[in-house]
Parts: sequence; structure tokens; C-alpha cells
Amino acid sequence: MMLEAETSATQAGAPASLSQGLPPRECGGCTLCCKTMSVWEIEKPNNVWCRHVRNHTSCSIYETRPNSCRTFNCLWLRGVGTDAMRPDRSRVVLVEAEDEGGGPKGIAAILDPTRPLAWQEPAMRGFLEQVRDGYGAVGMALGTRKRVFRAGQPLQTP
Repeated sequence: MMLEAETSATQAGAPASLSQGLPPRECGGCTLCCKTMSVWEIEKPNNVWCRHVRNHTSCSIYETRPNSCRTFNCLWLRGVGTDAMRPDRSRVVLVEAEDEGGGPKGIAAILDPTRPLAWQEPAMRGFLEQVRDGYGAVGMALGTRKRVFRAGQPLQTP
């Protein structure tokens, strides 16, 4: 079953290979969400490494990790994007995001604060532009700074 955001991305003109029929993936050594995302259960703020990450490649409490960690799946894990768009390679975590007004879900790019311009790499930028223009909007977040870019608006680091 395809995610609503994936369906929207495909309808938005995103390349079909990014979202159609790909099996779920595994994190492997990727832990970028352990840096960019907050985890309320362990009072971990966004944009700092989780104290449980070992060598930026694994979780020391994986078997007993908080529920929000257990249930989080970035869009790359769900089959969206190429291998080069894996978060530890692209330095961008793609997530499903709801419209602030309660509208349909879309895609947001969570940027690594140590590489805030990584979204400008051709594959990632092209994907974000296709989502923005075809779906009508794409979000981007860098720390507490967030922006939504509507169709036709130039993308820029928040």
C-alpha cells in the first residue's frame, strides 16, 4: 500500500521510480533521524545527537527504544528516493507532514544543521521541486526554522 504522500509525490510529477512499488528498506548504518528529530520520551531535542547513538551508526538501546523511535519511518525507509537520497548520504530526512490547516499530507525535508545546503544536490533539489510544483507545496525545516514553499516559489534554506 502506498503512502498518501508517496501517491501525492507521484501525482506531483516526481519520478515514478522514487515512489512506486519499492519494498520497505532498512536503516542500516543511517542514524540521521537520531540527530535531527526530537524524542520527547527521553527529552532529546532536535539537532543534537541522541546520547544512545554509537559511532553515528547504531542505537545502544535499540531493543528498548522509545515508542516514537519504533514507529518513525522516514520516507526513504518507505521506498521514496534513490540510494543517494538515503538520509546519511543526502543529509536530508524526508518525512510525511500535515498541512498546518489540517489539509492533506505532503512532504517536508528536515535538514542536517551541519549541512544546511545539502538539499541543493541535483537529485534532492529536483525531487523537492517536483513535489512543490506538482503537489502545490513542500516544507523544509532547519532546527526551529520552518518554511513551506508553494508552487512557483524558489526553494531556499529556511
